[in-house]
Amino acid sequence: MDNALVEWQQMQGTYLIIIARLGEGERVNGLNRSRLKDVEDYLKRDETIKYVTAEGNRVKGSGQVELYVGGKLRAAIPIKKNDESVCSGQVNPFF
Repeated sequence: MDNALVEWQQMQGTYLIIIARLGEGERVNGLNRSRLKDVEDYLKRDETIKYVTAEGNRVKGSGQVELYVGGKLRAAIPIKKNDESVCSGQVNPFF
């Protein structure tokens, strides 16, 4: 995520776009909203970051959070099935 933030800072007048997508077999109500809140809590450390969040269509395989900079996909963070955490400050437990 930090690499996408650095790239975003180099582009003036753009927003960081964050899209959460459920994976196969994920049915927990509010899971994407929890993941997006986790990312927002991380981003709010710097009040100058301009971003928008959205929930996208389900993907095959693991759920993921996608980061777009300047309209281009810069990172897709895979999330362990039914995990609400994206930015725990630890290595993603998916790996």
